[in-house]
Amino acid sequence: MNIFSAIKTKVSILDVVQEYTSLKKAGNYWKGQCPFHHERTASFTVSPHKEIFYCFGCHSGGDVVTFITKAENCSPVEAAKHLAERHGIELPQEVLSTVTSKHEKEVYTLAHETVAQWCAEQFKKSRLAQEYIKKRGITPESIQRFSIGYFPGGQQSIKQLLKAGTDKNLLAQDFIQANILRVSERETLYSPYEERITFPIQDALGRACGLGGRVFAPEDTRAKYYNSQDHPYFSKGTILYGFYQAKKSIQEAATAYLVEGYLDCIAFAQAGLPQTVATLGTACTAEHIKNLSRHVQKLYTVYDGDAAGQKAALRLTQLCWDVDLEPFVIQLPEGEDPCSLVAQGASLDTLTHAAVTIFEYFIQKTAKQKNGDMSLQERMAGIKAIIELIVQVQDPIKQDFLLQKAAVACAVSYETLKKSLLGQPTKKPARIDFQPVSQAPQEPQQNTQIEISDLEKKIFSGILSRKYILTPEEHAFLKLAFSPYLFPIIERLQASADQLNAVSITDLCTENEREFVVSLLMEDEVQGQGPALEELFLQFYQKQWKMIVNGVKIKIAQAQKLNHNQELETIITQFQSLKQKLFGKDLI
Repeated sequence: MNIFSAIKTKVSILDVVQEYTSLKKAGNYWKGQCPFHHERTASFTVSPHKEIFYCFGCHSGGDVVTFITKAENCSPVEAAKHLAERHGIELPQEVLSTVTSKHEKEVYTLAHETVAQWCAEQFKKSRLAQEYIKKRGITPESIQRFSIGYFPGGQQSIKQLLKAGTDKNLLAQDFIQANILRVSERETLYSPYEERITFPIQDALGRACGLGGRVFAPEDTRAKYYNSQDHPYFSKGTILYGFYQAKKSIQEAATAYLVEGYLDCIAFAQAGLPQTVATLGTACTAEHIKNLSRHVQKLYTVYDGDAAGQKAALRLTQLCWDVDLEPFVIQLPEGEDPCSLVAQGASLDTLTHAAVTIFEYFIQKTAKQKNGDMSLQERMAGIKAIIELIVQVQDPIKQDFLLQKAAVACAVSYETLKKSLLGQPTKKPARIDFQPVSQAPQEPQQNTQIEISDLEKKIFSGILSRKYILTPEEHAFLKLAFSPYLFPIIERLQASADQLNAVSITDLCTENEREFVVSLLMEDEVQGQGPALEELFLQFYQKQWKMIVNGVKIKIAQAQKLNHNQELETIITQFQSLKQKLFGKDLI
């Protein structure tokens, strides 16, 4: 038994999936909104007794390990380990031995976990670091929850970190490759995080994958923030700070708050909005929005009213509309930021209720005029930007509604904006593709010329879902005429007859086959149990009778040529029996 089989026998796929999306019972299966793409009509289904999931919208499907792989954007091995840790499963040593003990990514993760723990200890020893965090209004509970730390400067501190790493079998080179330490021109080690407050960054599974640092001494003239460099195991364009801590609250509220800094994120969470996340010193990306849209229906964000803030708001509008997500803007009082508001005890609920849609925010800022503050040329450019944004909306009703709002805000007639819109070149927005790379087509990838009949699909689903063992006769005649794409999977099931209880349906499939096979099994689940397999077999034999007869003739000729008399007798006996079942004694 490998690690995947061990996990699938101990973890309920229904329990796991319900941590990501709400499901309702529908017959023998459960149904809900797909966590992998935005949809209005629930098409995501889970079969607890078959231990599979499938979405009839985006065609994602598989078992519990496949689900975590997709949901958390990790490898199958990482998904299996996550499930083991999450559900307290102690895997046998023989199972663990099937997985390499020390991967590069594990070393990278361990290096960041080590530096995070070490910095947290150093923070307790630094009065200045503690005073700064206290001044920013961060509580001891938040310090612990977000593992806030401090990286002291000097060679002695570097030696202490290396000692902490040695205790975990980490070398200096491991910290260098993880971009935590660097080698100076004098060939001494140093860290860009020295004399900074540190904020460990975790991925969606809670694994340390990066580190953020902030200067706090008044005389420190370096850049305010320093974040981990992009790495094969870390990308600022995909990870959101605080997402791991916020994930459960985000899923429960179907709402997220997006801010721009570590301290703002912590301040919002501390003030009663635990579903707050932050970008890592970069603009919000399509990947950020895609990841959030799997969990939320509403997204609140905070932007400044300056030109840079308006530009960021425009970009976020486009990204959110691409996934049919409506974003809202929380407008802060002038001169305030999230941290300062929280420190003053301001009510974030009041600000949330006063939030406007990001489109309304954008047209208000673009169309605003105060005694000549905006020239005619600037105003025309703003209106053009609004039109270019609206033209990307595919729903004509929503497009018309936005035009009416823009007309009022810009003091321009609706008809004029409509003409301008119609004059724009029609273009489809570059939508985020939620389809997995290995998405199963309606027909198999290996040979698009193969046609699979509905009858074959029913037989195939029935055999696999019931883990039915074919008789020698059934095996012989199905093999002659059954789909060459599906029959090898059936044969794998027959070969596993002695261990069927430990075999998962998805274990029988290759990566290319899995989603297509799961789609057939789930379709069979949703439609309900049809005729008995024996009846379906007879229907198939009748339909494919000519092909079966030709196949039998070839097998008889081969047996005669090789003088395999016993095999010849078996073929003839089986064929006579089949003819009798199908056509009666008169035709024998």
